[in-house]
Amino acid sequence: MLTITYDPDFKGCVPDGRVEEVVDNIIAYKDQRSEVIVSNQTVIEELRLRICKDEISHEDIVFMFDDEEIHVNEYGAGLSGYPKGFLSAHLNRVTEILRCASDKRKINKPA
Repeated sequence: MLTITYDPDFKGCVPDGRVEEVVDNIIAYKDQRSEVIVSNQTVIEELRLRICKDEISHEDIVFMFDDEEIHVNEYGAGLSGYPKGFLSAHLNRVTEILRCASDKRKINKPA
């Protein structure tokens, strides 16, 4: 099983334009590695998407964060939710964008 350890302080940053290539490489060599450390949330999201697309089995991969295992289902969703801090910056931004857009629509709604 391949462990993907999410460490937001790890210095090995992956540029957004190379995320698909990096994930292709992770999948291609999954049987030759036991752990990959990433600091980029986009890599985690891309791996979850590839699980959903059946390019890698959810049974072949486990995510780690703060010594906690995070298992996902065949849809790439966390089976028991996510621990605080795991992907939180991205999820907080998306939530804030949706909240802001909703508030803006209410303000700009014709009477």
